[in-house]
Amino acid sequence: MFVYLPDVFDDGGACGFSWCTSGAKEHDKFALCAVAVGDCASSFCSNGSTCLDLTYGHTCLCAPGFGGNFCETDLDECSSAPCQNNATCQDGVNSFTCQCAAGYTGPSCEIDIDECVSTPCWARGTCVDRVDGYSCVCPKGFSGERCETVMYADGCLLFSSDAVSYPEASQECQTRGGHLVDVKEAELQRLIADSIPAGSDVSPWIGLKLSPGVMTYDDGTSVSDQLEWSAGEPDTSCDLCAYLDSADGHRAKTASCTERHHYVCQSEIDECSSEPCANGGICLDGLNSYRCFCQFGYAGNNCQTDLDLCAMVSCPSDWQCQDEADSASYDPCSSASCPRNMYCKKEGPASFSCRAG
Repeated sequence: MFVYLPDVFDDGGACGFSWCTSGAKEHDKFALCAVAVGDCASSFCSNGSTCLDLTYGHTCLCAPGFGGNFCETDLDECSSAPCQNNATCQDGVNSFTCQCAAGYTGPSCEIDIDECVSTPCWARGTCVDRVDGYSCVCPKGFSGERCETVMYADGCLLFSSDAVSYPEASQECQTRGGHLVDVKEAELQRLIADSIPAGSDVSPWIGLKLSPGVMTYDDGTSVSDQLEWSAGEPDTSCDLCAYLDSADGHRAKTASCTERHHYVCQSEIDECSSEPCANGGICLDGLNSYRCFCQFGYAGNNCQTDLDLCAMVSCPSDWQCQDEADSASYDPCSSASCPRNMYCKKEGPASFSCRAG
């Protein structure tokens, strides 16, 4: 296509350049100049695309992320379903974003997160990875979601998952119906150390408080000489609390009670839970023991013996004692109580009357 361009250039000519039509006068403003004009002059292509003139027509070289004859269409990168494992795809310009379902990660949510990496299982429990979770296979004697509950001869241990101050730990154990663990035997100290996941920095509070010259367990008893301390410990110069130091083989160490540590709760076995007291006896739980308070008329450690109450009293002459399990009464009626042809009727614990017939 050609177009007449008068007064286009400021040099006084109609053309001003050698590509004017052959024979045109350079300084003749009325000379005819021919200029080829392609389709791209109309800016057909959109969205930052490049227009390319052809011999007949044009073509649009689209910017990434666009399509169509004029690059007018924003391509949907989610159409190919690039997100995996039930993720949600969000389309962008020449891009997409995957919003992963719980338990997955990665650009396309292709990676199942391994929840066992953090070694969540206590007591050397075996961690089994699940989608958005895990489960622990606990060794014998351990239970709980993370094998955090340990059975031992004198009760149960519960390992915390939070680091708190000593007063907070003590209160939390009481809320759970126990107390901070009293480590009095070397065996219990080793059990706690062996129950904590290998390689972790868990240094738990124990039930031991120290003030100048005084060390007592949570139950008020004095400190056992079986507790293994770190070198130079314990420090009894001021009010301190004790924990088992993971950096020193879980030996006991003192620290300010405001420090934050994990903790171990201890609960005693309730010996009354099996209802050992018979015949209505009342059970009182103790430390590794229980005591039965028996109803009147019964005796024995478990109130299992029915006492012969009549053997314990002397009835008046001709009176008969009747053992009624929880009491004894006198029966004044006997074969000699009333005249012949009359019968004896008991009127009270120690009285009678004679009736005819």
